[in-house]
Amino acid sequence: MSDEPRRPVVGRVLATEDDTLRVQRPGGALEAVRLAPTEATFAAGDLVHVDAGGTVERVFRHPRGEWPEPKDDALRFLDGMRWARLARRADLIHETRDHFRDAGFLEVDTPRVVASVGTEVHIDPSRVTQRPEA
Repeated sequence: MSDEPRRPVVGRVLATEDDTLRVQRPGGALEAVRLAPTEATFAAGDLVHVDAGGTVERVFRHPRGEWPEPKDDALRFLDGMRWARLARRADLIHETRDHFRDAGFLEVDTPRVVASVGTEVHIDPSRVTQRPEA
């Protein structure tokens, strides 16, 4: 482990265009960051920190060549709209749970369907079948 102090990750480089980096910030927001002529070169996938003065500093160099790799699952999250929908969904779940908690409801996790029933004699099992795929 390095003795170097950790720096906050502010974004991931998505692309480089001449003297500009396309950076995706946490939450999915995209930003164009201009590079000073003396700054180092960056590659897609690198994690960077941009200070208030606009100086870009690499926090982590992506070890592979192309990022994201073709057919990589990370491609789904490059769209800022997906992040916005995920954030909205999280807010709705949070608000719904708060509403019912404030109304005196208790949230419980119920067991899912299991392969075999328990050994309790007072439980009548229900048969569940899975429909064949068409």
